[in-house]
Amino acid sequence: MKVKVPQQSLWVIFLLIINFIYNYTHNTVSFSFLSFLNLSSVIIISIFIVLSSIAFKIKLWHGFDWFMKCICCISLIGWFLYLAGIPLPHYYSDTTDFYTHEVYYLFIAGADNILEELLPRFCGMFLEPGHVGSTCCLLLFINRFNFKDKSNYIYLLSIIFSLSLAAYGLLFIGLCLHYLLKGVHVLKYILFLGVLACAFYIFGLTYN
Repeated sequence: MKVKVPQQSLWVIFLLIINFIYNYTHNTVSFSFLSFLNLSSVIIISIFIVLSSIAFKIKLWHGFDWFMKCICCISLIGWFLYLAGIPLPHYYSDTTDFYTHEVYYLFIAGADNILEELLPRFCGMFLEPGHVGSTCCLLLFINRFNFKDKSNYIYLLSIIFSLSLAAYGLLFIGLCLHYLLKGVHVLKYILFLGVLACAFYIFGLTYN
């Protein structure tokens, strides 16, 4: 109660509460007591993080970053075994009315999809490849694309194997922003990545 709350933090807290209430009242089929407890806990935790010190937020970030790298790495190891044709224990699961998956314990794979058989896409522990790809793009951007830290290659591999157009687009935007914020002349990077994107686009239009 002794924490001095900056006015900016109050606005963040207010927007968080509005966002969570809107999300749960519009996206929850049955707004039960359990969903109310879930909403309350998320709001309380979010407010706590907003009001915490910078040092604590940095520690929290490093912990989350380490956690995500660990589970992505475990999923990638399982994925390489899967691509190599090594039989792994699994079962089918109707995750929701919208999703059907093959659960391989180390990762999940989309089921009942012809494209998955032709060109399997990595989604790790997430429901869709775009989820893991987009998340890894954000984390790679926060890590400033520092590939001297070899653990960041885990994020890059997750993005590549997701085969997600959204993730590739975010990676391109993130790289441009990164070099722009560093004050580096980004035109040659934009041109190179733009040509690469156009080549993939043309290939995609002509490939049956």
